[in-house]
Amino acid sequence: MSVLSNSCTEAVTSQNLSQEVVITEDLANITDEVFEEAQSESSSNFNDEYLLKVIEHTDLIQKTLDSSRSVTRLNKESIKKSLEEIKRSTQQLHNQVKNILRHSTLSTEKKTASIIRNTIKEEFEKIALKPQQFAAPPLLEPLRPDITPAPIQSYATVVKTIKATEKPSIPITKPALIVTSKQPVSSSQETVHAWRKSVHFKKLTFTPADVKAVSNHKLRVEFDKQEQRDEILETINRPDSLVCAEIAKKLKPMVILKGIFKDTPVTELVDIIINQNTKIKDIITSPEDITYKFMRNNKNQKLYNAVFMVAPHIWRVIIEIQKVNIDHQRVHAEDFPAFLQCYKCMQFGHTKKHCTEEETNCSHCSSNSHTYKDCPVKKDLNKINCYNCTLHAKKYNLNLNTNHSATSLYCPRVLKQIETCKNKTDYGY
Repeated sequence: MSVLSNSCTEAVTSQNLSQEVVITEDLANITDEVFEEAQSESSSNFNDEYLLKVIEHTDLIQKTLDSSRSVTRLNKESIKKSLEEIKRSTQQLHNQVKNILRHSTLSTEKKTASIIRNTIKEEFEKIALKPQQFAAPPLLEPLRPDITPAPIQSYATVVKTIKATEKPSIPITKPALIVTSKQPVSSSQETVHAWRKSVHFKKLTFTPADVKAVSNHKLRVEFDKQEQRDEILETINRPDSLVCAEIAKKLKPMVILKGIFKDTPVTELVDIIINQNTKIKDIITSPEDITYKFMRNNKNQKLYNAVFMVAPHIWRVIIEIQKVNIDHQRVHAEDFPAFLQCYKCMQFGHTKKHCTEEETNCSHCSSNSHTYKDCPVKKDLNKINCYNCTLHAKKYNLNLNTNHSATSLYCPRVLKQIETCKNKTDYGY
């Protein structure tokens, strides 16, 4: 009986093995079409005979067991033969199922690979023919990198960084003449016509560097050298000339020296600068080449700033070296545009001392009830409002940014005054 039990167990195990193979290969995902194709490619002997044999021998075992009370030797032999046949039939069925699954899987893979290859080929053909149709669509929202924004730098830090990495640009002021027509004219073009009739450069070795119209229908004619300017000046001022000319007059440039110790007397500054700075001392030609003008406050109460008017060639040297020796200091030097701004009314062209306006305008919030010193919101950046830009925008119906101080070096009205001042200044060449 133990032999029969073991044999039956082997038969059941074989059946479970076939079931496990089917489950592992996932027959549920194989379509009827693929299954039939794989079936047609498999062995032609695949039919119901295996299943019939299994049923037949299983019934035979059951009948043999039911017909006798004990298992005789003859019955044991019969049962063994039936079990052997069941094992053989089950193994054949198992092998046949694996063969079907293998063929069906390979067929599915081939079909899938073929679909992928054809799809890729079609897409590449589309891109080659019409690449403009496959541009990336615009982002619905701008990319926002998840990083902590850098802290806002102070004005002093920015200026210090710029000065450390960049040298200041040095403008060139070429020798020039202001040309005026002797006859009344209605446009600068008529002055140009009279100028071309009066002066010819055919027999000369040079030509004007630039000719541009200025106010009152006059011309500004620039030259590369002072000798060229003087030669043309003599030619123009002939009795038969249609135009007259004079040397263009410009203001001397100014520089500001920042951070001088207060124990250094203002009256000694000029002598100290000349004696301690060889590059400046070597090009001084007259006492008027460097003149002290006035003092300005420094943020540090122990220091002060000094403004000087200098000759163009002195200005160029100071701006180039950027540092000036004063006693045991090396102070910073930079250009000082000579525009005037009143700290009472915030307008330009005069100082507070000569202001005739009755109202006082705050440079921070543009209120006319207090000065910046007494401004109650001067620490609130949301309340800042430029008086001059607000007035200008209202006058000309413009949409201007007024979120800055009226004395800021970034204010468009201040920048305009600086540019005008530079155009009137002789920086040399």
